[in-house]
Amino acid sequence: MDNGGEFVSSAFKAYFEKLGIQSHFTAPYTPQQNPVAKRGNRTTSEKARSLLKQAHLSNQLWGEAVITAVFYENISPANRNTPSAFQMWYGKAFDFSRLRVFGCKAFVNIAKNRRLGKFSDTSKVGILVGYQLGQHNWQILFPDMTIVYSHDVVFHESVFPGKAFFTSAVSSLPLTEYLLVSIDTQEVCAENSSLNSSTPSRLNSVVPPPVPTSVVSSSTPAGRPGWDVVLLPAEHQPSQNIDSNISTDNILLEKRRRRLPDAHHVVDSLLQSGTSLAPSDTSTITLDFPDHPPKTYRQALVSPDSESWLQAIAVEKMHLSEKHKARLCAQGCAQIEGLEYGETYAPTGAMATLRFILTIGVSNDWEIHQMDAKTAFLNSTLNEVIYLRSPSGLQLPPGKCLCLLKSIYGLKQSPRCWYQELVSFFKTVGFSPSLADSCLFISQDSSWPCLVHVHVDDMTIVSPDVSRFKRLISSSYDMEDLGPIRHILGIKVCRDTDVLSLSQNTLIEKILAEYGMAASKSVTTPLDAGTYLLPASDEDHRTFLSLGVNYRRAVGLLNYLAISTRPNLAFSVSLLSQHLEKPGMVHWNVFKWILCYLSGTHMLGLTIAKAQLNLRVYADASYANCPVSRRSHTGLMIFLDNTLIHWRSRRQPSVSSSSTEAEYKALYDGAQQLLWFCKLFNDVSLGASTFRLTLLGDNQLSIALAKNPSSSVRTMHIDIKFHWICEQLLKGLFELSYVPTSDMHADLLTKALHRVKHENFVNQVSSVGIEIHLNLFIVLIIVHHTLRCVLTVSYS
Repeated sequence: MDNGGEFVSSAFKAYFEKLGIQSHFTAPYTPQQNPVAKRGNRTTSEKARSLLKQAHLSNQLWGEAVITAVFYENISPANRNTPSAFQMWYGKAFDFSRLRVFGCKAFVNIAKNRRLGKFSDTSKVGILVGYQLGQHNWQILFPDMTIVYSHDVVFHESVFPGKAFFTSAVSSLPLTEYLLVSIDTQEVCAENSSLNSSTPSRLNSVVPPPVPTSVVSSSTPAGRPGWDVVLLPAEHQPSQNIDSNISTDNILLEKRRRRLPDAHHVVDSLLQSGTSLAPSDTSTITLDFPDHPPKTYRQALVSPDSESWLQAIAVEKMHLSEKHKARLCAQGCAQIEGLEYGETYAPTGAMATLRFILTIGVSNDWEIHQMDAKTAFLNSTLNEVIYLRSPSGLQLPPGKCLCLLKSIYGLKQSPRCWYQELVSFFKTVGFSPSLADSCLFISQDSSWPCLVHVHVDDMTIVSPDVSRFKRLISSSYDMEDLGPIRHILGIKVCRDTDVLSLSQNTLIEKILAEYGMAASKSVTTPLDAGTYLLPASDEDHRTFLSLGVNYRRAVGLLNYLAISTRPNLAFSVSLLSQHLEKPGMVHWNVFKWILCYLSGTHMLGLTIAKAQLNLRVYADASYANCPVSRRSHTGLMIFLDNTLIHWRSRRQPSVSSSSTEAEYKALYDGAQQLLWFCKLFNDVSLGASTFRLTLLGDNQLSIALAKNPSSSVRTMHIDIKFHWICEQLLKGLFELSYVPTSDMHADLLTKALHRVKHENFVNQVSSVGIEIHLNLFIVLIIVHHTLRCVLTVSYS
């Protein structure tokens, strides 16, 4: 739950305790801890903003717009196969003939017994601002700011009176009666006469005139209730002597987020901290601060606003750059092979291995921490003799140069030297590298299970006692302890009690901003159903080159998303990567289409939950779907219980003569992956004999061929290497079973699907963060009617 004042009040807590509900709150200023609710709020606010803009209405009607937006969400089904929230609640579908355009002109019938005379008006003009639940009535707002619910209304849906409709009537309303309902302005001014005796009890306009930009704080939270602040004149600005090294934005937010039971107390608390009321035609919402803020951290701790200052310091620290580095790098491009370097290969940890050990950690409730080796390459020893020129600024005797004793950044062999150094260290402390992944190091002490995944200098430690490993490695190298895992290799990691989620929304937002697609309209699928890309023509390729875009880099960014946390992008990225040599505008347009899909699904990711010892591999193939080469496309998905830990989407290396052969090749690839994970299980002392290993396919003939190999005319041409799967089945290493096509998860990786099927498969592979419309109807009504005094009049 959000840490807002409306949720942490004593009344709210008492209500929860009465119902036996436990409440858990997010940390201050960390909306990323509650992404589903925040995304739902954003969706609702965007709809409300569109309603107001389309009707040319003031933002003061944001409450009605938000309630209407939520109403639209409740009556709209999420997809064609599920009923709407309205239908689920009332047991019947909503009558869409009742819908009218928000903000349009409306004529409300006046009952005959309420008319002033025979020739008086028979209707009253207003605008539509909502609907009445449970009744066939519309909510109409009149120029005098009264609201009625009526069934007898005639609408002009192409006419929008907008702000001008209310200007004359609104200007005569006192602000205190409209916004600050529970505050008696005259009493407040009388109590504060020592501050300013000329404070008026009424203001002339509900909507203040434009305010100079130097006065309005950029940290004013949009949509925040107006009754927890008071109006100050434009010339009354916050003190300018606040230390510029500390951001005051968070103090502004903190003060505005304080909630008190009564609005009078709010005004009193603000007056005591230096806020005053003063007359001005250009009043604006702002706050004043003491003239002498704390100068040191110790003073901030003991100040009355210590919590606010500490929040400001914490956020400011978060925005500062954490590292400033200056490195001496060698010119590796000038090295001579065979003389100054030999082997250069250095392995890096596989993403599948990382997801596997994270699943093991979550399933066993082990600690999952991170560490980073500082200046990692400088810890390894060189085998070759390499000389280095003196860098600028370092004076050496004439005729002298530097001889490297350790590897440094820039040398071709430095990554390999660092890996060999790590292997030597791990063997010394009782670890051994996995045979399946040489960057996974496993403790050989049966009383202390510990798994360490290494990606160059980034280490992920999974163990019931990670502090023991930290002491071991910190005694040999200069390490940075990053604590519980939060970000690893560009992936955001959030851990709850039994669930760990992986997402890359920050990277997606950067990609969208880099290619100017941040404000693009979202689409429902990464590719239209049946899409397949053809090679670009020479003219199309020249047109693309004129854009000056690095196509390889663009596809590489998407590819990292596809192999890390977004399996639903794997097939579309696979198609784009087949045209790296000669891209055209058609490929670039598909790339932008995928970005549009990402803009609407940037919160999607993977869920890693507690898993049983049950490994399932889904293997599927789409037959001859490449229109040029006529090759088939293989898709693999590997689940540990219900957690997706690995996937693959790629074009088959040879042409298949039938769908059976294409599916048979997919089973072959799936069996290879299955046995690789089997080896990984054995390495981490989780013997394969305790696991249930299952290979699943949706083609009956290919399964029969694997179980009962025969050399018939139809199959005798199949390459002998693919029959290896038959031998593994005879050994009993795994089971081969049939699964219906509707349950074949790997179908997502073999072709472009239509929206409904694509969304169903995305849900099946346990993606998290799917946009959910939250029903905030009751909360919005409470907040909205706390801010405003609305006279409701019923007409018969």
